[in-house]
Amino acid sequence: MISQYIQPKKLNEALEQIATFKERAKIFAGGTDLIIQMRKGLINPEVVIDISSLKELRGINTSQGVISIGALTTYYEIINDPTLIERASVLVQAARAVGSAQIRSRGTLGGNLGNGSPAGDSIPSLFVLNADVHLLNIEGDRWVPILEFFKGPGKTVRQTDEIISEIRFDIPTVNSKGYFHKIGQRKGMFIAKASVAMQLSLMGGIVQDCAIALGAVAPTVIRVAATEQFLIHKKLNGETILQASQMTAEGCHPITDIRSTDTYRRKIIGVMVKRGLEELALRNN
Repeated sequence: MISQYIQPKKLNEALEQIATFKERAKIFAGGTDLIIQMRKGLINPEVVIDISSLKELRGINTSQGVISIGALTTYYEIINDPTLIERASVLVQAARAVGSAQIRSRGTLGGNLGNGSPAGDSIPSLFVLNADVHLLNIEGDRWVPILEFFKGPGKTVRQTDEIISEIRFDIPTVNSKGYFHKIGQRKGMFIAKASVAMQLSLMGGIVQDCAIALGAVAPTVIRVAATEQFLIHKKLNGETILQASQMTAEGCHPITDIRSTDTYRRKIIGVMVKRGLEELALRNN
């Protein structure tokens, strides 16, 4: 049962409180995951530290070829940001796929990362954007590549005295296009059975650069290096797309859990990769 609720007004105050309570506390950002977990009795924090009012952790900025997104930036803000729409649409597409309008207006990018779910909608998109995560505590800070941030379901490298403050990535090139899709049990709000994010750079139909990430098929989001390497310098035609989709399906080794089987996930991943590559090829014409 919660014995203390703290709502710091300044970032430094929040860091001091987090350093004091560490594992005894849970950080409240948008609350869309934390409240559900508490209601279900999955967690029972002694202290809740509400950082939702910290303006220092909110906003989207572009400087020197880098896009920086504050951890408290909501999905709604991401969906409506002109720079992200134009240059990092894969993240915008993922944000649009999140829950309901109410969740998109409350849920935060940092909260989705901190929750550590392999089914987190924003995570595959950040994988293909090669994002870095900024961790901050009272003594200093560090940047962690997102590919190294997750350790398993609900587990990240964030220490109990640290806070996620910012996510950054290089602005994709003009000829780089993004794609995100997820599939679940029903229309509307659902947790992904599987998801795919792609970021491809194409010139004259030839793949110059490629990143593909899969969500909800393994203990963490994964990149599919073999498929990425296969696509580089190849023309994105029907034959190449079919080979790439089959290669991804055969090589992804998905898990079976309460939401789906490994057999279904393998099949649907192949379908989603095929459709995504076909869409990106059409957008390049």
